[in-house]
Amino acid sequence: MIVGICSIIWLRRICCLVCLLGPATALAEPFTIVALPDTQNYAQAFPAQFSAQTQWIVDNRTTQNIVFVTQEGDIVQNGALGASQNQAEWNVADSAFGILDAGSPNLPYGVVLGNHDLDNPNNRSAATRYVDFFGASRYADSPWYGGSSSDERNHYQRFMAGGRTFLNISLEWRPLGSSLSWAHSVLDANPTHPTIITTHEYSGIGDRNLPGQTIFNSLVKENSQVFMVLSGHVLGEGQQTATNTAGQPVFELLANYQGRANGGDGWMRLIEFDEANSQINVKTFSPTRDQFETDASSQFSLTVDFDERFGPAVPEPSTFALAALGLLSLFIYSYRAT
Repeated sequence: MIVGICSIIWLRRICCLVCLLGPATALAEPFTIVALPDTQNYAQAFPAQFSAQTQWIVDNRTTQNIVFVTQEGDIVQNGALGASQNQAEWNVADSAFGILDAGSPNLPYGVVLGNHDLDNPNNRSAATRYVDFFGASRYADSPWYGGSSSDERNHYQRFMAGGRTFLNISLEWRPLGSSLSWAHSVLDANPTHPTIITTHEYSGIGDRNLPGQTIFNSLVKENSQVFMVLSGHVLGEGQQTATNTAGQPVFELLANYQGRANGGDGWMRLIEFDEANSQINVKTFSPTRDQFETDASSQFSLTVDFDERFGPAVPEPSTFALAALGLLSLFIYSYRAT
């Protein structure tokens, strides 16, 4: 009886220890999303720039806490033109993303269909080459892959970061009505997941163009889980903050460096989520130049209350709590064995 009473006392003490040391109180470490704007010139003439971007992501995934990579469309320059259906350019793109597949096989990523990726660029044509290389079959064994529209021109992905599950919708250039309906069904099925829409054409420099307005009205305005839209297509950099019908901010970010030297000089966006300081920090970096661009259009911070905008995080248990739980399990096992 005395042994039993002592056991109960110790059990209570261990349970109290678990409660006291339970979930870690510190906010999540900052994490980073990498956005790759129009890569078409790299695929056509500067393949080293393309592979340098994805290799940098693999090499710096841990130090930068990179959780997701999103490409913004115009993967290649010449769609499916020519006798080989532009095999060479698609091979360059395939090899660049193959670096992610091989070096960070569990890193989620999305690749958007741009106007230059259509079989007949700039026309509402088929997208057979895009589907061949970046259709649903590419991601079939990836647990983070959510699925595609029936024509495989649109996809969505999930990624975990900061105690939350995020979605990204990779939405085709000037989406058809069927594509918008598909994207809406994804949002309806995931109403509590903070969501990014990455599409090819959405913003101008400090405004939203006509295709972007259609996407805003159809998908962004009424779906409060959408908090960011990323796009390329238009040369330059731009950013504005819209407001949805719930009165919440939506960050709309444009980046496209294809007009610069060497097909774009490898410039890409690093979007850091820093919950401790209530900021999303946007930086512009080139792996080939090993350089940041720090002007006001290229480096800036967005203020956001993470809990209010994204919902509360699910904290991970602290090391001490895990140790206490292990001790509790051992105690219960030993007690039952006696």
